[in-house]
Amino acid sequence: MQSTLQEAVGADTESRGVRKANFKVLQDSRHPAIMIEGAFLSNTDDLALFKDPGFLKRLAKGAADGVIAFDER
Repeated sequence: MQSTLQEAVGADTESRGVRKANFKVLQDSRHPAIMIEGAFLSNTDDLALFKDPGFLKRLAKGAADGVIAFDER
């Protein structure tokens, strides 16, 4: 998923890699679950990305492609 997202958004964001943690929102899921942080609203450069419909479309497509790739493996 991470590589698919990074490929989709390209150089618009810096990759922070994959991290594992025991987040409450993921604990009780009966299905595979992930949390995606595509950018940060507290970062002014990232905030500008969230206002760009093209970036949002690339981010959404990257997430969808990542789910499809996971399902196909």
